[in-house]
Amino acid sequence: MELKEFDLSRDKNLWRAFLDKFPDHSPYHTREWCNVLKDTFNFRERSILCFDNQGSLKALLPLWQISKNLVTNSPWRDRNDILSLDPASKAKITDYLTRYQDSMVFKDWKIQSGVENLLQFPYLVNSKLDLSPGLDVNLKRINKKFGRNIRKAIQNDVVICKENSLKGMIDFYHLFKLARKRLGVPIFPWKFFKNMFDSFADTSIEIYLGKQKDIPIAGAVVLHSPNSSIYAYGAMDYRYQSTRVYDLLVWEIIQDTTNLGKKILDFGSDSPFQHDLLRYKRKWGSIQEPVIFLSNLKNKKALMRQDSNSPQNKLIRTILKRVPEKVLVWAGTYISKKMG
Repeated sequence: MELKEFDLSRDKNLWRAFLDKFPDHSPYHTREWCNVLKDTFNFRERSILCFDNQGSLKALLPLWQISKNLVTNSPWRDRNDILSLDPASKAKITDYLTRYQDSMVFKDWKIQSGVENLLQFPYLVNSKLDLSPGLDVNLKRINKKFGRNIRKAIQNDVVICKENSLKGMIDFYHLFKLARKRLGVPIFPWKFFKNMFDSFADTSIEIYLGKQKDIPIAGAVVLHSPNSSIYAYGAMDYRYQSTRVYDLLVWEIIQDTTNLGKKILDFGSDSPFQHDLLRYKRKWGSIQEPVIFLSNLKNKKALMRQDSNSPQNKLIRTILKRVPEKVLVWAGTYISKKMG
C-alpha cells in the first residue's frame, strides 16, 4: 500500500466518490467543508490518501496545517475520523500518525491499539440522539419540562422557520455574535458563515430561525450527511429566554431530521466544564460519550488551556464580556487561524 498527500487537481473527484461508500461520514469529511476551511482561514491541506497496489483508493484522512507548529484532522470541530475500506489501510494510516514529525492533534480517536507511544485523553463530551425509534418514542424520552416549555413558546407566538438564504444566515450571525459576546468568548468571522452557506447551498444545510413578531430571537445551523445530521451552531438573544424559543427550536429540528430519515441527530461536543449545556442535551434523551484526543505533544495541560470554558479562563471571559463586539470578531479571526 502507498500513502499520498491529497492533490486538489488530481484527487478531488476521487475523494467525493469515495465518500459515497460511507453513508455515516460527517459533513466535515466533505470537500465542501474543506472549501470553508481554505477560503476562511487559508489553512494548508495535508490530507492523506491510502492506495492499494492496483492504485485503488482504500482510505483517507483529512489533515490540516493550522499553524507553523500544529496539524489537526478537524480545525475547530470535534471529529473527522479515518475512512477506510479495510483494516490494512486503516493500520497504514495509523502507523503514519505514530511516526508524524510535526506537532499533531487528532480529534475523536476510536482505535484501541497501535498508538501506545502517543498521548490519549478524553477532552470533550459528545451528545447524540438516536432518532431510529421515531418521534413518538423520543417525545416520551424528553424531559416533561420541555413539553411545557414548547407549549409556552407557542402561546408566546413564537414560530420556527427554515430560511436557507443568505439573509437567513445574516440573521443567524447577528444572534451568534450576541450569544458569544454574552459568554465572553471570541467570535468567528462572518466570512466563515458566508463560506459555509456558499459551500453547502443545497439540501446539506438548514438554517433555523425562531421568531417572535417577525424578529429573529434564536437560530441554529444544521448540516446533513446521508445517515445523520449535526447541530453545528446555535445562538439565542437572551433577552427573549423567557419565551422558551430554544426548546421549540430544538424540537422542530428533531422532528425535521427524523422525517428526513436520519438515524442520528448529533448535538455536537462540548467542554466537560459546560455542565448546564450538557445537562440540557441529556434532557432531550441524548447519549453522551467522551471524545478521545490523540496527540504527540505529550502535554495534556497545554491543550486543555485552549478550553475557554475551563475555570482557569473564567477571568478572561469576564473581561471579554466588556470589550466591544468588533474586538471579539477580530480576536476570533486571529485565534481561529492560530489554534484549532
